[in-house]
Amino acid sequence: CMHQTKYTHMAMNKQQQPNLPTFLAILHIAIRISIANSPPITDCDEVFNYWEPLHYLLYGYGMQTWEYAPQFALRTYAYLLPMYILSRVYQFLLQHCCPPFLLSVLYNVMMTNPGKYNAEDYYPPPSPHDDQQHKLLVFYLLRSTLSLVTAISEIRLLQSLPTSSSSISSSSSSLSSSSIALFTWICLLTSSGMYHAAPAYLPSATVMVLFMNSLAEQLRGRLDTAILWGIVACLMTGWPFCGILFVPLGVYAICRAYHGDDDATTITGTTTTTTMTSKVVSVVGLLKRVIGYILIIQGFVMSVDYVHYGKIVSPTWNIFVYNTGWGREDGINRDELYGVDDVLYYVKNLVLNWNVLALCSVCSLPLLLVQGLVERIGNKRMTSTVAATAGTTATTTTTSLSSSMLIALLPMYLWMATVFSRPHKEERFLFPIYPLIAVGAVIFLDTFLSWCGMSAMIATRIKNVQSHLILMILLPCALISMSRSMLLTDGYTAPLRVYAHLHHHISTTKNDAHRHPNDPIMDILVCTGGEWHRFPSSFYLPKNVRLAFVKSSFDGQLPQPFTRHGSRVESLSVQKGKFNDLNEEEMDRYVDIQECSYAIELVANENHDNGGGGGDEDVEPEIVTYMQHDEAHWETLVQVDFLNVDATSFVHRVLYLPLFRRANYKKYTLYKRGNL
Repeated sequence: CMHQTKYTHMAMNKQQQPNLPTFLAILHIAIRISIANSPPITDCDEVFNYWEPLHYLLYGYGMQTWEYAPQFALRTYAYLLPMYILSRVYQFLLQHCCPPFLLSVLYNVMMTNPGKYNAEDYYPPPSPHDDQQHKLLVFYLLRSTLSLVTAISEIRLLQSLPTSSSSISSSSSSLSSSSIALFTWICLLTSSGMYHAAPAYLPSATVMVLFMNSLAEQLRGRLDTAILWGIVACLMTGWPFCGILFVPLGVYAICRAYHGDDDATTITGTTTTTTMTSKVVSVVGLLKRVIGYILIIQGFVMSVDYVHYGKIVSPTWNIFVYNTGWGREDGINRDELYGVDDVLYYVKNLVLNWNVLALCSVCSLPLLLVQGLVERIGNKRMTSTVAATAGTTATTTTTSLSSSMLIALLPMYLWMATVFSRPHKEERFLFPIYPLIAVGAVIFLDTFLSWCGMSAMIATRIKNVQSHLILMILLPCALISMSRSMLLTDGYTAPLRVYAHLHHHISTTKNDAHRHPNDPIMDILVCTGGEWHRFPSSFYLPKNVRLAFVKSSFDGQLPQPFTRHGSRVESLSVQKGKFNDLNEEEMDRYVDIQECSYAIELVANENHDNGGGGGDEDVEPEIVTYMQHDEAHWETLVQVDFLNVDATSFVHRVLYLPLFRRANYKKYTLYKRGNL
């Protein structure tokens, strides 16, 4: 625990000028919103565990995963509540307040690839009886809102950064706070990781946003507010594991409370006597406030879940028990049921999303510790010399920027140690530390160059040399990251485009023409096999259209439709299929191809050489085989390029190089039953 002086506390809070100019903050928000719907949805958990339940709450139907089953209850509905309220607001505004021309503008601006379609094709004149005619636009607006909230949180973090990274030591820094913020802004805005994390509707992405706000308050010295943000992150998202990120904050807050407020110490070094009793009272007061926050927030969360599950339940506790195995005697490690990877999985993801900045960030804290140790030794020697010469006692003041930035960076290492050690790994698990990677990288570059004396050697001839050196390093990194982001959009957004085309096709055709000929009351079924995990949500399906699955090589558990009872116990008596918590296949999820009106599959590109990939390239997808044996004729409605990673060289499957593009693509294909 480091004792904080009044001087250093003032240094933490003093913000005479914004670190990031206002016009850059506005630009940052505008860019985040404009590209919100460009990234692909890379994680099926985002769709089936969050977008689909939200769609169910809004429209009464959607796909349900086993986590929402009442016997397991691993997901909290409290996490869906803010988006549900926002969706209702958007629905009302779009249906009652937006003229057709504004709908057209919104749709064409936000759609991933509007192509030749106009919003008028999708949205007929407003009808008070149809609450689903604008739901695709609602989906786009929600993703844009997520990016907006992320952008605002990024700006708050940038504005709270300390006066200089090298202020961690007693040495002076060549960079001002505005330079630190500017370089961190470049890293955040251009990062491929932030590109697809910003609009993601996932607890890990939400925790990233809440952690940025907590860190911003922490760096401003508002520890109670920082703790409140952390509690919200742990309880409202239903993802208790993120509590690890806030452990340093908690320890730091207890130390601050124990040593008293900053006013207890004066600049001159005269310390007010603080009794042990007052220290204990201060710590107890902090703990009482924290417990109060927890009880209020957890009480609210459990109240929301009681409404939807029909019983007192804590999904936050349930998911913790499920992943840790506490209290289970079956010996099954459920953390391994959904895939196991080694540490290289995360290393590759960090390099892909942050390139060399990931390495710089990881080295930041060790470098700061070494620098602090070296300068502490130097300060002691200087103090001894001054004291011997002047015959007085000399004192040194350690700036609070040391403790504040060290504590700010520490969660990144704790989080890496935690997720790297778990057998099941997902890219989304790294989202919470993405902002720290940007901050840590800039701090490393500034500290390293200052420590090496790069600026001191030529500062008399060239102004702001260190800033220019850092910029020379960051710009190539930014270009590489933007190239990666372009690759994601070019290679992996085909599902969004195909389902948008499906939405357009069905919306502009009379629904009666799509009814199954043998059952005119039956909903239109859009079937998929091995591509089930790239379904972008029921927001892309018009009214009376449902997703269905045909049997494929996937042998895990698939979702099934929500019943009218949702997650209540009553649903068990009317739900056709069963749920299990072992990822075991349930055969009741599948339909026959004859029940399908449309089918979606990823197929080989017959017009190009696949590069001799062999293996899966030569295997025809199951759904295509089913269509060939079906009595009805199936026709191709639309095909969109989807990157063929097996037949594309390493460079071109990692980066998008427009002038030298050498990539192979498969075809993401929408089929239509011929007799419709």
